[in-house]
Amino acid sequence: MRSIAAGDKVYNIAHLMYRAKGDGGDNKDNEFSRAALEEHRASGYEDALMPLMLV
Repeated sequence: MRSIAAGDKVYNIAHLMYRAKGDGGDNKDNEFSRAALEEHRASGYEDALMPLMLV
């Protein structure tokens, strides 16, 4: 994460990159159930918090 000063304001910029989990294999079937989407969202949220915990 980087901080940029612009006048009296400070902006924090974070670059988030999606990397698919390795458990999908070559299977292209998509799961769009509510439970699967909530699990995917929760996983992404936890992944986005990880760099913030290191600061």
